[in-house]
Amino acid sequence: MATLTDLEKVRKSRARRRTIRNLLALAVVGILVYGAVILVEKASELDLQSAYGDLKAELATGAGYPVDLPGGKMSRLANVEDSIVLLSDTNIYTYNSTGKQLMNEQHGMGKPVLVTGKKKMILYDRGGKKFALYSRTGLVNTIDMENMIYAGDLAENGNYAVATGASEYAAQIIAFNKNDEEIFRFSSKEPIIDFTLSDNRNSMAVATVDVQDGQFKSTLSQYQFNVEQKLNSFDLMDELILSVEALENNMIRIITDKRAILMDDNLKELSDVSYNNKPLDRIAGELGSRLVFVLGSYDQQKELSCEVYDQWLNLLGEFPIDHSITNIEVDEQYIYLLSKDQIEICSYDGQPAAQIKMNNVYHIQPIGETLYYCTNDIIDTLNITKLCTPASSDGEKSSQKEDSSSQRDEEEEKSQIEASSEDVSSSEEQSNSGEDPSSQRESLPEPASAPEQENSDTQPSSSQQETSSGPLLDYDNLEPEA
Repeated sequence: MATLTDLEKVRKSRARRRTIRNLLALAVVGILVYGAVILVEKASELDLQSAYGDLKAELATGAGYPVDLPGGKMSRLANVEDSIVLLSDTNIYTYNSTGKQLMNEQHGMGKPVLVTGKKKMILYDRGGKKFALYSRTGLVNTIDMENMIYAGDLAENGNYAVATGASEYAAQIIAFNKNDEEIFRFSSKEPIIDFTLSDNRNSMAVATVDVQDGQFKSTLSQYQFNVEQKLNSFDLMDELILSVEALENNMIRIITDKRAILMDDNLKELSDVSYNNKPLDRIAGELGSRLVFVLGSYDQQKELSCEVYDQWLNLLGEFPIDHSITNIEVDEQYIYLLSKDQIEICSYDGQPAAQIKMNNVYHIQPIGETLYYCTNDIIDTLNITKLCTPASSDGEKSSQKEDSSSQRDEEEEKSQIEASSEDVSSSEEQSNSGEDPSSQRESLPEPASAPEQENSDTQPSSSQQETSSGPLLDYDNLEPEA
């Protein structure tokens, strides 16, 4: 009986353990289900869709470049993070660094305008009413506005906004947060030229234009979303603001028809750069850290001038351009000039680093060490590092010349010591053999002329005498990178 009683206790103990395990499993499942429900409800706030898309983008692998163009008329090449963005008249596409297509979306816009940020981008129909927000892997949100759209912007904190017409005002701006909720609406009696959102604040700067005494009066005004009034303003008489851009440290850069202006977060002018009465042909900027002006008119003067500045408007370099260009880009190292038959890569002071002969290229975009370019048929890449071997500076050349001269002197001294040693050894041998050393020395051949050797070492070849202009590559013989 004792044995039977013990077995019964064991059975009951096992049953209790099974019951406890089942209850714990049910509790875990309940927690997971509850967490999933919360995540789904908060998906927009946590931006899980974009995070999942970015993860897929990192893991996706393509067959490499070149990639055949999907069709349509290409109007823009840009980048979001390390992905290339291609805008056509019908679709928007993105590709990763291996040529894998990450997104292919029809936008349905008549005049699409693309604005890119570090992680997302917006597309709006200028003169239309459609506005869309994208990650690099898909559509995040689309809005049909009530009035025609003039401009749009997005910030790194997730805010985005659009400027439209208004029924009772000249224009208005509607701002949204990262959850696609409207957080601010501003109406203006004057036409809105451009605006920029702060990347780390709920604020924006708005450029408007009016006419006073027969002259343009441009005004830059600052607004905070939780305050229903203007914080600061700055007037420019007889100047037309073309664009405004928020920079790091809450600075704002203004481009007008006469100069560039840098302001602090209170709209106090810090510095400016004048165009010196030259017409502004085009500008380029690498997310605020670099600013390039192309000034002049090639059609009238047959020459352009290029000026490169940092974000503080300090001059980094300038040089003339003696031919027409169709596009210009800039990064932390080089300037990229596109003309009808070649791509030129040069330093900030115009020193050529590479020239690639190539026809029918319409768009270029540097990303890291890769230069993407677009023809009528393909998107392809060039390795910037392989193309551009940095030319040594004058100081480096002088140092190399001194090192070479010093090395040559050491070699000559060494050869003289060896020759003297050989003479001594020869004299000793002759003395031991009973021969006259002087007669043996007279029979030795004359050594080669040292000045001739030195002259041949120091005189550069004809190719070395020419000024280096970087490697000139023939695109027809270029092999595409894997």
